[in-house]
Amino acid sequence: MLEKRVRPEGKTKGEEVEEALDYWLKKDPLDGRAKMENSENKKVGCAYKVVEPLVYFVCAYSRRYEAIRYVS
Repeated sequence: MLEKRVRPEGKTKGEEVEEALDYWLKKDPLDGRAKMENSENKKVGCAYKVVEPLVYFVCAYSRRYEAIRYVS
């Protein structure tokens, strides 16, 4: 779904999502990603929503005895 529509800038939405994720990982690689990869986490889930002209991408994770925490 994301790969097929080409944006006016010449990028597909899939490319824009990939670019945003790369930025997020490079911005603070030991914070958000490390929290999601923590072996104490019992559940991890991600979702996206397209609201033109933006794409929102959210991941949530939970540990055994903690409430779900949101990572942006």
